[in-house]
Amino acid sequence: MSTFVACEDAQINKKATDTRTLNFQNFESVDQTMKTLHKLSPQEFSNWEKDKGFISFQTVYEEALTKLNATEDGASFKKLLVEYSDVLNVSEDLSVTPKISISLYQKLCNRDGIYRSDKNLFKLVDDKAIVRAAEENYNQLSKVNSIKNLDKDIFHVTYITGNPDKVGTQSRTAEGSCGTNFIETSYFYNQSGCGNDREVRISTRSYVYFIYSVEYVNGVPIGMSYYFPRVEIIVWGRKRRSTCNWTDYATQLTLNNTSFTLNAWARDSEDPYRTYSHAQLFTKTVDNTTTPGDYFTLVSTTDVGDYLRNEGFLISSFNFLDIHAEASSRGTNNNFAVVDCH
Repeated sequence: MSTFVACEDAQINKKATDTRTLNFQNFESVDQTMKTLHKLSPQEFSNWEKDKGFISFQTVYEEALTKLNATEDGASFKKLLVEYSDVLNVSEDLSVTPKISISLYQKLCNRDGIYRSDKNLFKLVDDKAIVRAAEENYNQLSKVNSIKNLDKDIFHVTYITGNPDKVGTQSRTAEGSCGTNFIETSYFYNQSGCGNDREVRISTRSYVYFIYSVEYVNGVPIGMSYYFPRVEIIVWGRKRRSTCNWTDYATQLTLNNTSFTLNAWARDSEDPYRTYSHAQLFTKTVDNTTTPGDYFTLVSTTDVGDYLRNEGFLISSFNFLDIHAEASSRGTNNNFAVVDCH
């Protein structure tokens, strides 16, 4: 095994399996990298990866999309689906979506969906839970695709959205009542019945990003779990192939008139280690944004409230109480998909 320093916030760990993972030394390095990543443009993120000698899940997924969109040959298309089956969800009509849809974890994780911190491995599964394992169990963790029936002696599960009884994506039309932590809708620009069709999609998600850290109390190592509440809004374009299946593609994207209200945790500011004392109502407004060129995604990330340190009880995300967001793309002739619930 060889490990080399990429910069102060993270290292790269190259395991015997020849798989490179982001390797964080402590809580602070994970937190600092997470705060940095969502501010980077695609080119800045590409430079960040090259500086680290790291290839993220996001980069592999976008590589797959570029190749899929470049071929109209059915046999070649299906061959690519097999080649990238580890990063793609494929529907019956051969439309594709990423196995990791949360932008932050697309950037943190390698192709196997894994990153490393404090001699532990972490994998996002089903966009709803982080599965933790000791670093010697890389091969076993890389094969985990569901949180059901896991060996509790090897794997530890932490939910980052919803709760164990009510986890799962919920799809809504443009208008409706809130009371959910995930809303997705779209505008379909139907031009030809297939080949020239375009769609702009928008998803809004409330979740907690999770950091596990080993800290020493009176010389004794103790595992600590930290939870950071946040809202992520993603806009992306899709196009229909001549065979009528959909793939994501790069286009100019816009997010306008966006605001939301939800509860989040608030702790006593004089005691950063105390768990939350109450839930507090937060209303946030997001700046209007248009990508400067053709992007696969436009991502808006907002931290809400204070982080918590787990003391043995269930931590989960809060549902939206009110949200409005408008998304458009050049491919849909700048028509808008609108999320509006209250």
